[in-house]
Amino acid sequence: CARDEAAGPRLLSAAAEGLALLSDGSVEDLVQRDQLRALAIYLCIPARRPPSAPPPPPPTAGGARAPRSLLAGIAHLVMRMPAAGRIALRDLLADECGDMRVLRDFIVPHVRTLADDAIRNTGQQPWLAGALWEVVNQLQLQRPLWEAVLLLQILASASEEAARLLRPVDANASVVSSPSGDVSLGNSSGMEDAKEAGRAGEGPNESTSSVSLAAPVIGQARTASLLDASAFQLFSLAEGFIPPEVEFWLFQEHAQFRQITPGEVVDEPWWSDAASMLPRRFCSFMAHANLVPVAFKQRVLQVENVLRQRLSQEQVLWPQAEMVLSGGRADPSAFYFMLSVSRTDLLRATFAQMYSASPVDLRRPLRVEFVGEEAVDEGGVMREFFRVLSSELFAPEAGLFFEAEGSRRLWFSPTLGPGRQLEDYWMVGVIVALAVYNNHPGLDVPLPSVLFKKLKGEQTTNEDLAQLFPDHARSLEAILAWTPSEPTDTEAGRQAADREFADTFCLSFCLSPPSPGSSQPNASPPPEQPLCQDGEDRPVLFRDRGCFAARARQFLLHTSVQPQFESFARGFRHVCNSPLFDVLRPEELEAIVAG
Repeated sequence: CARDEAAGPRLLSAAAEGLALLSDGSVEDLVQRDQLRALAIYLCIPARRPPSAPPPPPPTAGGARAPRSLLAGIAHLVMRMPAAGRIALRDLLADECGDMRVLRDFIVPHVRTLADDAIRNTGQQPWLAGALWEVVNQLQLQRPLWEAVLLLQILASASEEAARLLRPVDANASVVSSPSGDVSLGNSSGMEDAKEAGRAGEGPNESTSSVSLAAPVIGQARTASLLDASAFQLFSLAEGFIPPEVEFWLFQEHAQFRQITPGEVVDEPWWSDAASMLPRRFCSFMAHANLVPVAFKQRVLQVENVLRQRLSQEQVLWPQAEMVLSGGRADPSAFYFMLSVSRTDLLRATFAQMYSASPVDLRRPLRVEFVGEEAVDEGGVMREFFRVLSSELFAPEAGLFFEAEGSRRLWFSPTLGPGRQLEDYWMVGVIVALAVYNNHPGLDVPLPSVLFKKLKGEQTTNEDLAQLFPDHARSLEAILAWTPSEPTDTEAGRQAADREFADTFCLSFCLSPPSPGSSQPNASPPPEQPLCQDGEDRPVLFRDRGCFAARARQFLLHTSVQPQFESFARGFRHVCNSPLFDVLRPEELEAIVAG
């Protein structure tokens, strides 16, 4: 195509003819790789046109079709396929287009552009300014749009499958937690603990003791993908072509707040009905959360927040109206959650009023008044309130959080400050959630990413530890990277490596929680805590170093502050308990909270 400008239209014409042959046949028979390979090639053809080439001619009888028309035809054909055909297409793309460049630079951008163009075209339709129910019904009828979304989801599934195929098989067993809470050995390749335990070929528990040293896995592992999540996101949604109010009703009424994963798009037996229409539950952007940018998710979340606040106000509207009709005055506190605080005693006054607030109070729109200051809260006073409050709430002097050395990130204090109790962390969670619920632009607080992973129940990694406690992460990496002076291919060699390792590092299965350090110079360092049964009497051996690193990471990020985090999480979910929060990935929740 780069050498011959006429080659592009000829290829498009040939692809259109081939696609017509496939479309005219039985879609149930489209399960063979030779047939599906043609679709993969057709997906690449438009991307192969050089930027300098003129646009292809408009469709004519027997002439070349436009690239977008060809892609739309592929999307429609794929939508009609049974699950066996979609699975075969997904596997073909993962096997033969698993090179990152093919998906990243050619196929995915093309299909994403197809969907983005369909969204922009929909956003320009006159019916979009009509009644909400009419707009919602019309959106479901935009078949080319949802067919493009389906094809993009199949590519997302192919990216996940390609990552699975490229992941090396880990023969070592990792440790998983049973529903009863017991720790047992199981095959779980790809998990961080298994990687650490499997360094230098050691199994996770080759100790002669009957006590397991391996750390239980906490949280759900994220599905790996060859491409970054942003490669599939439809940024046209963030451009305002689809009103967030409309999408909220699509997600509520059509999808019933349920998400559809790329794997489900591939595995579902049939997506089209007799009229070649996709079902209602498919026709919501938020249902395909992996395709939606965080800016649009936040707008939909803001719509829901406003609706919930209005609902709480409507519940007291008639009693207040009757009071006014009887000659009385309406009580503003019935419609708003009113906070009256003093700048000189902000933290104590805020805690006192929030502790006495009911769940109904917390779900009303927040209005703040600073004692002695004349100002009407139209949003500015609330922003000032959260700014001043967060600076005091997360300050080391408050005794709830400390600044981690080396990262300057704020983390739960392992020991409570004077006059503090665990329920204070519940209040911190409520305050952070209130900022989100009242559509505050974000708290200027350096919270670590691991906090949001824990809130979303996602597994933590070595990168999370390095972000929060870089010195500890480097120390553990040095332990894992250490090599003995003699080979370890015999039992005598392994025993010698154990002795040499123990003499070099002098470690036991004990660890102290990170201390406030210079941020709280008068604070006494917390005592060491065992990482396993009889940990203070168990030396760390060369063969156990992977288990020690895994347990140390679990202790630093989880065990040492678990009561504090659980109290914080309960407070956060007390306010932010919407199904829309299930749609947010940890990094998206972090972006909304931190601004």
